[in-house]
Amino acid sequence: LRFDVAMAKAYGSLALGINMRALRDGGANPEGPWGTWGPQFVNSAVTISHGKIAPVPGGVLIKSSDRDNIGAVGVSGDTSDNDELAAMAGVAATGLVADPCYK
Repeated sequence: LRFDVAMAKAYGSLALGINMRALRDGGANPEGPWGTWGPQFVNSAVTISHGKIAPVPGGVLIKSSDRDNIGAVGVSGDTSDNDELAAMAGVAATGLVADPCYK
């Protein structure tokens, strides 16, 4: 199941062009990017993707040195916060840039 969770984190980041922490936090915050529609946006994204999106930290965008999105990585196996740290460290180890969201 961990592979499926990691894949859903990466899929969501790439499909929506944002880190999963931003999706989770924006969806739960009425003052976030989607306002009071946040929970409905997150639920709609998960539903429309047929459950392929896991809106929890651990899915991060991979960016080129020019800050263009070139992919995403998802990690699962620890807490979501630690998954996110592992994903960012793995991307950094390749010499690419992991989008730190707003941390």
